[in-house]
Amino acid sequence: MHAQPAATDNVRKGLVALKMPRALRMLDTTCGELKEGEVTWIEALDHASRS
Repeated sequence: MHAQPAATDNVRKGLVALKMPRALRMLDTTCGELKEGEVTWIEALDHASRS
């Protein structure tokens, strides 16, 4: 499973609005980890929420 470009853009906009610059910087890396099966979606969400 991979993120659709529109969904990724929406997440990116949300992170900007929430003033989460570290999570924004990690978005591409996290999407890659999800795609490769290195993390689950809940682990990715947990990491983003801690940024």
